[in-house]
Amino acid sequence: MAYNIMRRSTLTCDPSWRKLPELRDEYKIVVNHKVVERLLSTWNLSILRSTHRPRPSGIQRAITAAEGMANLVAQMEEFGLFQVVYTDFTELVYANGQRKAILMPIIGHTSKMAFGWAVGEGDDTPLALRGAKDNPAMESFNGRFKDENHSLLLEAHNLDELVEVVDRRMTYYNTERRHSSIDYLPPVTYIERVRSDSEE
Repeated sequence: MAYNIMRRSTLTCDPSWRKLPELRDEYKIVVNHKVVERLLSTWNLSILRSTHRPRPSGIQRAITAAEGMANLVAQMEEFGLFQVVYTDFTELVYANGQRKAILMPIIGHTSKMAFGWAVGEGDDTPLALRGAKDNPAMESFNGRFKDENHSLLLEAHNLDELVEVVDRRMTYYNTERRHSSIDYLPPVTYIERVRSDSEE
């Protein structure tokens, strides 16, 4: 039974410790992370360990030198669910590595929700206007998104197929993917829980 359930889960991109809450909550199965890792190894599925932190850009170095005075978010004591969002451009490689496109997501600081995104052939004004550089929160999201979906992106043959892949994976990110920073909940569930708690 555990085999069938694990096969249906999205195992190719999530670390084993992120699967444990999903198995517990969705299927009422409690297992040790070593069991999940062993199954992943048996099926030759890779475990994403971490993403590489990019080298700081000139803008990031200037912000660091300002010691927090330039970062308005860092000066805030509390964050509402929809008060702070980030965005940035990142390059997606697709068509078996032969083509490139640009992804521009808009991510909520508190909820980790992807509120919107756009995929286009260049990081230009029309793409920015359809979706809504350079900040650590977005670089972290972009790095994880590309690492976790690398093989799916490569399988897209054209821009339309790439857009479909990104749409599916963003929907997964919002509704199913568990985030350690929000108690291992998907963003939609987290937002619903916070709203429910505030109404009580």
